[in-house]
Amino acid sequence: NIGQYFDGTILKNEEATEKAFLENLPNHDIVHLAMHAMVDNEKPTNSRLIFSPDKDTVHDNYLHNFELYNMNIPTRLAVLSACNTGYGNLRSGEGVISLARAFTYAGAESVVMSHWRVDDQSSSIIMKGFYKYLADGQDKDKALRLAKLEYLANASPLKQHPFYWNNFVIVGDVSPFDVQSKWYQAWYVYLMGILLIGLAFGIVFKKR
Repeated sequence: NIGQYFDGTILKNEEATEKAFLENLPNHDIVHLAMHAMVDNEKPTNSRLIFSPDKDTVHDNYLHNFELYNMNIPTRLAVLSACNTGYGNLRSGEGVISLARAFTYAGAESVVMSHWRVDDQSSSIIMKGFYKYLADGQDKDKALRLAKLEYLANASPLKQHPFYWNNFVIVGDVSPFDVQSKWYQAWYVYLMGILLIGLAFGIVFKKR
């Protein structure tokens, strides 16, 4: 569904390994993880995201909190569509030790996180709406709000309970994600290059 609004690399099922994620991570401005997560309340640094199993002997297919703190993740947006990614122990002077906090610490400019267990069906609908509004140029927080309102307008009375739609929140930079900005920047640089080359030739011919 997200592929309708944003181009990117989609890793599903057996392709979605920890190794593949780490290899593709530096090449994308948005990271979306729809998967299982395990929260360890006794040792919060041991909380982890669970990737598909792989025969790779270097990676164990668990991305732990303590690993994230040692990583560089300069993405503009990380969407953690998994259970309890914003949940964790509250430590004095540090805040909530969650997976979302680890992504922020690693450099993600903004993070969408969950406060409790994720319902697969409702979350997929909300996420589709979120990216639709994001692609329209809405602020990130407004895009999430509009996606929730759209979900509520079409959900059954049972599925209108806040458990199904009020799970996800966003923290960090909520400015719009300009999908076309890079395209315009590339063309601007290209055209400026042509103009400068033309100007240089003009000066040379004038001197001759």
